[in-house]
Amino acid sequence: MDFKSRLLEKAVESLSSLPGIGKRTALRLVLIY
Repeated sequence: MDFKSRLLEKAVESLSSLPGIGKRTALRLVLIY
């Protein structure tokens, strides 16, 4: 995914590495919290 913020991209990458969490779910979690 291509984000303007490197921090947002790093957070999504970190969360999506967890089992059961894909990139879309990780993005939703980052944007909500």
